[in-house]
Amino acid sequence: MAKLSRTFNVLTILTFLYEVQGKLEIRFSLPVVESNKADQYLCFARKLDEFDDINVDGIELHVDKENAHHVSLSVCKAPSSDQHVWDCAAAQGKVCQGNAVNLGGWEARNKHSGKYNLPKGLSVRVGKYTPMQYIVTQVHFKHSIRNATSAIANITVQLNTDRSTLNYQTYSFINEGYIPKLKKKGFFAESACQWSKPPVLLYTFTTHTHGHGVLVEGFLVRNGTWTVLGSQLKNGEEKHFQNVPGGPVSIQPGDILAARCLYINNKPRPIKFGMADEDEMCNFSLTFGYEDRYTDDFIRPIGCLSESPRFRFCNSSRMNSFC
Repeated sequence: MAKLSRTFNVLTILTFLYEVQGKLEIRFSLPVVESNKADQYLCFARKLDEFDDINVDGIELHVDKENAHHVSLSVCKAPSSDQHVWDCAAAQGKVCQGNAVNLGGWEARNKHSGKYNLPKGLSVRVGKYTPMQYIVTQVHFKHSIRNATSAIANITVQLNTDRSTLNYQTYSFINEGYIPKLKKKGFFAESACQWSKPPVLLYTFTTHTHGHGVLVEGFLVRNGTWTVLGSQLKNGEEKHFQNVPGGPVSIQPGDILAARCLYINNKPRPIKFGMADEDEMCNFSLTFGYEDRYTDDFIRPIGCLSESPRFRFCNSSRMNSFC
């Protein structure tokens, strides 16, 4: 467990409320902590009890780049732990109990991450009389930290009293398994799932791999026709939360959403998908808006999990038009 060099009360003391150009902002610093190992994941919970009912429409994170791989922010009904700070490596993707929304975050490989305004017309209701009553921040530490003297991240949450037309939620592709050895000419890890929820509108996409990733792409497959939802080369300067081409794009029940990541593996061993920096990840994430009447269908983020290298587009009769 992480050793705290100050008590959790530091978080409360360093919380401020501002009004900026007619909008409200909460600004707070994470408590100063020590990390006892490389690749440690720590989560921090903060209750949203300043407001009865208000809307989040943006975030901004300023992160200690020397010590963090990435920082992600979620709003939740309740955190997955009753501690204010806890080791959450085993709870990857499950840092919240009940209702939850991923708001985005910051990552070391992406120079443009850290500031994100939700697409126009989308927001998340939060407050003590709503289903979202906590902010949970997850930090992936690069290495152990001893004698820490400053916060790993300072966070701003932008708020608005006006209700948006649609509610904000996310959809993410995730791979498990491994990248085969000696794939010097490249290997695609692929994933796909059929959409079985009510209709939504897709707005933006973002991507994430580790050091062996070259390209990440996402697609909509409808009646055998493939439409690109986003594409990002990973060997250039990454962009964070780009607009879906031609968006917002309507997704209907029965559509297939698909993604793939291209890797170069020159090593004489497989590279497994996992949470450590030496592992790999294949993440293509989409943000979408949905109507109030469908709230019960979207109380948590949605994911599509596929196993590499077993799952292949060409093995599916509904997707082999790509092959």
